[in-house]
This record gives sequence, structure tokens and C-alpha cells, in this order.
Amino acid sequence: MLLKKTGFAALMLLISIAGHARDTTSEVNAERVSAVKTVTVVYPGKAVYITVGPSGPIHIPVPIPGVGVVGALAMGAVAGAVGVGLGKHDNDSPTSLNDLVTARFGDTGLNRRFTDSIETVLRNHGFTVQEVDASAPGLPTLKPDAHRMWQASGSPYQGSDAVLFLRVGTGYVTPGGFHGFTRRVIGDIVMFQSDSYDAILRQHVNWKQSGDPYSYSSIDALDSDLRRAIDGLDEGLMAQVDPFNKLLDSIPR
Repeated sequence: MLLKKTGFAALMLLISIAGHARDTTSEVNAERVSAVKTVTVVYPGKAVYITVGPSGPIHIPVPIPGVGVVGALAMGAVAGAVGVGLGKHDNDSPTSLNDLVTARFGDTGLNRRFTDSIETVLRNHGFTVQEVDASAPGLPTLKPDAHRMWQASGSPYQGSDAVLFLRVGTGYVTPGGFHGFTRRVIGDIVMFQSDSYDAILRQHVNWKQSGDPYSYSSIDALDSDLRRAIDGLDEGLMAQVDPFNKLLDSIPR
């Protein structure tokens, strides 16, 4: 299978979705988060929209700094049916939907809105916030551990007390058979302490909807309603801001 640059970046390294089998949950060290005054938010880059078909396990990729493909939902083995109506070629990849969205709408601005909203929540809870992109010097290296949890390593980050990574992706998923395509948002929001790179806050996102107006019987149906379908994914990602806000509400400042 031949992949364009975006698809290659999205599929380079994969984490099994089994590590995110539960609904949205949170882990927080309230005492250490309370001590944080300044936070650097790493902007994840342009949103990547993914369609996932019925062939093989669903995975979530490790982001590659600087590429801008972050938290995209993808598969290790992609069914040919994924590309039907979106390209109909043997070299179709899970990023075919993203290619189509980019061609029709350009950058939808989803990750910009999501990042801005997360930063607003942080400021409203008393944090001083700055933003960098993934290519900024001095940022830690992120890798999944044996339990598929993000871990950071490297020299201590000098720009703030903590670093926040947004590793959340969105797409349409079908288990195959007679099931349609439904919305899925999955990933993690993780805050690392800058001197030790201990994870002091994690919000695990595993949001899914079915049987709603954004469910599609086929990829062709999704294709013919693309603008609205993408609006549904945007709505799903933005719905993750409120749980993050409530998590910070629970932490004394």
C-alpha cells in the first residue's frame, strides 16, 4: 500500500486501541498540579480526519513532532472498502477522508479551536499559558510505555513549570458487516512536570456515538454529506473541553 506523506506519518508507529477500551477517565496528582503556575501547551497541528474500516484491529498512532499529524485514528490493516467513494484505488489509505476534506475545505481549524479552548480553561483556572508547536526546541520526547501510556523523557524543559500535550484524534469507525460508520474521538490530554517529566494529569478520551444523525450506512453516504459529517466530528472533539474543565474544577488552586 502506497501512502502519501500524511498517511505515512499517521501510520509510522501505532498504539493498540486496547489501551483506551474504557470511557473518558482521568488521573491527576492534585497536589503537584496545584503547585504549577506556568504551562506550555504544545499545539498539535492541523486536524487529521480518518475513516476506519472492518479489517483488523483499530490503532492510534504515535505522533511525529513537526509533521502535524497528531492523534489520528488509523488501522494496521485497512480494508479496501474504506476508500470506496473516496478514491476507489488500490493505494487508498485511512487518510483518504482527510485528503478529501483538505481538498474541499482546506484546514477546518478544528485543532486550533480545540487548543484555544483548552488554553482558555487553563487560564480560567489561574495558569499562565504559552503555546509552542511540536518542533519547538527543548520539548521532551513522547513514547508509549508497555501499558500504552504516554511517557516523556529528555532534558528538563526550561520554558514553564509543566508541558501539556493534546494527543486526541477523530474519525468515523465501522466494525464491518451490516454496521454503519459512527463518530469516534480517542486519545489523551497529558500534563508533564517540566523538571521530572512525571505525568501529573491525564485525561483519557474514549468518546463514541452511534444511532445519531451523524451515523452513515456507507462511506458513499458519508462522502455525499461530507460537510455535515465533518461538523459532527468537530462537535465530538469540542465536547472533550468540558470534561477537562471539570477535572481542573476538582483541583484546589
